[in-house]
Parts: sequence; C-alpha cells; structure tokens
Amino acid sequence: MPSRGFQLWVTDVVVVIVAGVFVAIRLVSRYLRSGIQVDDWTILAALVLSVLFSTTQNVAVGYGFGKHDWDMTDEQEKRSLKWILVAQVLYKLVICLAKVSILLLYLRIFYVHQYFRRICICLVVFTILSGIAFIPPTIWQCSPVEAYWDRSIPHTCLSSFPNWLSYAIINITTDVILLVLPVQQILRLQLTKRDKIALILVFLLGSL
Repeated sequence: MPSRGFQLWVTDVVVVIVAGVFVAIRLVSRYLRSGIQVDDWTILAALVLSVLFSTTQNVAVGYGFGKHDWDMTDEQEKRSLKWILVAQVLYKLVICLAKVSILLLYLRIFYVHQYFRRICICLVVFTILSGIAFIPPTIWQCSPVEAYWDRSIPHTCLSSFPNWLSYAIINITTDVILLVLPVQQILRLQLTKRDKIALILVFLLGSL
C-alpha cells in the first residue's frame, strides 16, 4: 500500500504543474497585451518558491517522510525532518507572496477609489509583516535548531500548536478578506446582474 508520503508527492507534483500552467498563461497574456506588471512578477516569485517547497517535501518523502517511525532508520528520520523544516519556511513565503500578488492585482484594477487602495496597501503591509513574523518561530521551534531533527541532544522545544493555530487563524481570515474585498467594487460597475455575478466568480476562482 502506498505511504502517505507517496500521496504527498503526487499532490505536490499535480499542484505545481497546474499552478505553473496558469501562471505561464497569465504571464504570456499580460506580455502580449499590456506588459508584465509587479503583481505578475510577485506571483512568478511565489511559483518559484512553490517549486522549491514541493522539491523539499519530495526530498523528505524520499528519506521516508510519511512512513511510520518504525519503518524508518534514525538517519532517515533525521534527514527527512531537516527537509521538512525547510519546507515549513518556504510554505510561509509562498503563501505570503501569493496573497501580496492578489492585493497588488486589486490595486492595479481598482485604482480609482482611494479608500479601497488604502485597505489594500494596509493588507499588503500586514501580510508581509505577519509572514515574516512567523518564520523565526518556525525555524527555532527547538533550541538548538538541530534538536528539531535530533532529539538525542540536550534541547528545549516549544509546542508548535500555538504557532500553527495563530498562523492558521490569520491565514484563513486574510483568505476570506481577499475573497470578499473586490465584491463591493464589482457591484459598483455599470454591468448587468449576470455580468457582475460572472465577474465575481472569476475573481473568486482567481483568488483560490
């Protein structure tokens, strides 16, 4: 029976390929029409880091991540946890850049209303600062850092639950804000109800 690691590997590969195709289509379309903008470069950076994130997870899987502890040697477990720690940092950077890219896109499209721009700018700053703020607690979950993958050395480790819970709350909250933020602006447009609904769905799909 395939391990959970194999399922993780398949998921990573599929997600990266799909994301790569959509980003490539977006960049080519922008290049041919109005040129590549800062939000495009930001999502490209997010894609590059996403590939690195997927790679680190797959390397960890290669060392046995996703298997039961008793199916791995001590050395395999140590090596897999090293790569997982790197993957955790990359994950936070990917999420941060992806959200900043969406907000920059909103700023470029809905540039007329100053209050909307202020909200987006504040969210960009908050997203960047919160993304950076969660990186040190991720790296230094244990002191020394090596204790994360080698518990045989003298160490002090903090519970990762508060860190992940607070990160999840902020992440979900900003996700919801990003989804509903353009709705009011779209409703102001002089379009038919059907066109407004279609445009809202496009933005929702794009944000997802």
